[in-house]
Amino acid sequence: MLRTPGINKKRVLTLMIAGILIFAVVSLIIVFFQNYIQTSSPTQAKLFRNDTMVYGLADKDGTTKYGLVDTEGNIVLEAKYEAAFPVGEELVGIMQTKNGNKKYGIINRDGKEITKCVYEDIKFYSGKLIALREKGKWGYADTRGKWVIKPQYTDVRNFSEGVAGVSKDGKWFFIDKKGKKLSNDFENVRNLKNGIAGVKSDGKWGFVDMNFNWILKPKYQAIRDLENSLIAFKKDGKWGFLNGDLKEAIAPKYKSVSYFSNGIAVVEDKNGKFGYINTEGEEFIKPQFAAAKNFSSSNRAPVQKEEGGLWGYINSAGEFEIKPQFQDAGVFTDNIAPVSKNGKTYSYINIKGESILKEDYAYTSEYYEDEYALIQALDGKWFVIDNSGNKIFGDKKFDILIPASDGTWFKK
Repeated sequence: MLRTPGINKKRVLTLMIAGILIFAVVSLIIVFFQNYIQTSSPTQAKLFRNDTMVYGLADKDGTTKYGLVDTEGNIVLEAKYEAAFPVGEELVGIMQTKNGNKKYGIINRDGKEITKCVYEDIKFYSGKLIALREKGKWGYADTRGKWVIKPQYTDVRNFSEGVAGVSKDGKWFFIDKKGKKLSNDFENVRNLKNGIAGVKSDGKWGFVDMNFNWILKPKYQAIRDLENSLIAFKKDGKWGFLNGDLKEAIAPKYKSVSYFSNGIAVVEDKNGKFGYINTEGEEFIKPQFAAAKNFSSSNRAPVQKEEGGLWGYINSAGEFEIKPQFQDAGVFTDNIAPVSKNGKTYSYINIKGESILKEDYAYTSEYYEDEYALIQALDGKWFVIDNSGNKIFGDKKFDILIPASDGTWFKK
């Protein structure tokens, strides 16, 4: 008869303690990585130290050279290029003159050279491809400057939803990221967005689907891209809006229309007066102003009652919350708006109309990402402030500051 071995209590206790320790360590590791992922998420991250912006410094002879500066005012790349400009959110185009000809190249946000200044022009960076011109023709290169689609086009659009519009021999059509032609020829094209692209044929604009089959034959004088589920169109000289199904949601009756912002668009009637509509087309503020700008999330919109008159701010009922008193007025961002009382110098106000800066400046931008704004001092120098009015760079100033193409710092 087999004998069952006895239980070693000391060994069991040791294994239990070891198991508890392992569980605790694993739990700590999981918590660490959860926190790391949360704090590293691009949607939650704020301004990393190495985020950069283009700056310019003038030489003694007045020639400006360009480089990169980070959010603390530290020089990431010394000013050495004749021109520098954002190419999307990640890259910077650079220019140097060689043998009397302007030549362009690419650097990243850390100032590292991706391509030398050998190209005739640069357009944009999208879908991990850069549009570059060489010998009079446009093509697309990767982020190492290697040609993916060789130069062969007279004009190009950026990639959107995996395709781009290109022009060759006077005709526009769509290609994929390998350069394969996907569509018939058109007179002009707009970007594919949400599976719909505006195309022009026989002098009119219509729409094709993602397979480039007609879903609405050409009949409009002009169209815009899909924005907030609506597409502005012009028909018989008047503007209206289509919905996502390409049905006329708001009849064409306006002289001009803006994009929708916070569910509200500025419209101009036949008499040149401006008012506001919602996405249902309701004129909740009838056209009555000589000029008007978009509403913000602060429920304020700058308007000018009479042509050449002063600007003030109304609420969504059309009532003045801040009486007309400004020669110029910008849109509120995070309850802060740039204004000018004399048309020469600028400052900021809060939603009560109270000034939040101690002095006026030559220029104040609207706030980007609700976080920072560009300021030009009266001496012509530029610096950056946060939404509390504090100078991000301390006392450092630059001759020129240029944010990324969407108004932000270049992001990691």
